[in-house]
Amino acid sequence: HYIDINAQKIPALMESDDAKLKKSTAQLLGKLRPDEYAELLKESLLKEETQYVKPSLILALGNAKNTPWVLEFLNSYEITATEQKHIEEQKAALNKAVSSHKADKLEYKMINPLPKGTKLLLTCPSVRVTQREVAALGYKTDIMSEQDNLLTVKGVEKYRRIFAARSYYKAYIVFDLYKNINEAVNAAASGMFTYFLRRLYGKGNLEYRLDIKSGDVSREDRKRLSVKHSERLDKQGFINSPSAYMFEITVMSVYRGAMLLVMPQAQLDDRFTYKKQGVSASIHPAAAAACVSFIAPYLREDASVLDCFCGSRTMLFERARKPYGRLMGTDISKEALKAARLNEKFAKTGAHFYMKNALSPFEDTFDEVISNLPFGLRVGSHMKNEGMYKGFLENLRKLLKKDGYAFLFTHDKKLLAELIDASPFTLVCKHTFSCGGLYPSMFVIKKD
Repeated sequence: HYIDINAQKIPALMESDDAKLKKSTAQLLGKLRPDEYAELLKESLLKEETQYVKPSLILALGNAKNTPWVLEFLNSYEITATEQKHIEEQKAALNKAVSSHKADKLEYKMINPLPKGTKLLLTCPSVRVTQREVAALGYKTDIMSEQDNLLTVKGVEKYRRIFAARSYYKAYIVFDLYKNINEAVNAAASGMFTYFLRRLYGKGNLEYRLDIKSGDVSREDRKRLSVKHSERLDKQGFINSPSAYMFEITVMSVYRGAMLLVMPQAQLDDRFTYKKQGVSASIHPAAAAACVSFIAPYLREDASVLDCFCGSRTMLFERARKPYGRLMGTDISKEALKAARLNEKFAKTGAHFYMKNALSPFEDTFDEVISNLPFGLRVGSHMKNEGMYKGFLENLRKLLKKDGYAFLFTHDKKLLAELIDASPFTLVCKHTFSCGGLYPSMFVIKKD
């Protein structure tokens, strides 16, 4: 709404002598109002003399997908920079901007059966939990790295069959393992690898993007390697299209070197289609699925289940994949309940939602309470949690029926463990998960 209030100031911002200000303005317009300001972005790009501002202007125009002339303009735009660094940055921005206009028109292909002997690499919230789930489906598994939660899977003939498992983030198709990143990137343009891609996707021009995942390689070196790779691969009938692609070529650092992987388009993954809207600090559905898989031995088929920090209701939806009696979700946020009710329309679990403070008395009692607790790093603070967790555990004594279980997920582990020790609850077990750089734990406690 500040754009509306200050609309008359925006043209002046784009003509400022401050290059950083122009770059930031272009980025904001590209995120918030690209079509409305497409003409201004175009004029600014044509007049701009500071080379490092131009990529932001190009990318902003790439977001103006409802303005018909933009794609033609981007296709005809000529890069005038003389320094190689600026040429590469603008070329990459132009490529991404053009490909973003293809996203809605790209016809995604179903990949062919996997070549015999092909492995999948799963990135997991908990490699042990996923290993049990995948092994139960009849596939052979091997823990590649427990620290990094990497699991390899053999015996999957058709890629989509791995979606029968829910407790992993991504499933990559493994091509090979190399000594280092450079060797893996070079192999990604080799004849053997392109033959492998053709076996998966067939003939014709195939859109792809390259992603280099390594903490040891600088952003500049990743860009350099990416440009070098795409120039070689594009000559073989493949199209580098970062915003609209059939598959992602991934080079990932692992403790033994670097792996060359293929990640099929995300549109194939239909495991969590119920999640249409999230809220701040929502748990990833795969992490929630892993939590439910871990607590499965303690779940009752006829249980009355409460999530009193339900958010957009991801944890409760995954609990609903197991048999239950009834489901209830509560939260103090109107926005969270709005998201939960929208997602329920697609999940169709029959759950009911109410606005309620988790520390206040409830009329009903429950067999199970399952919650992703606010844990300070993303919601609230540790200091605030001290009082809130203590009050919640006191209320939990009244919420749970005798022999009932609570499943509490938090990164504020020390605090919760201390409070459980001082409470009448019994800590049955706990398990740590990997969630976007954090390592929260699921605590299983019982009311005796």
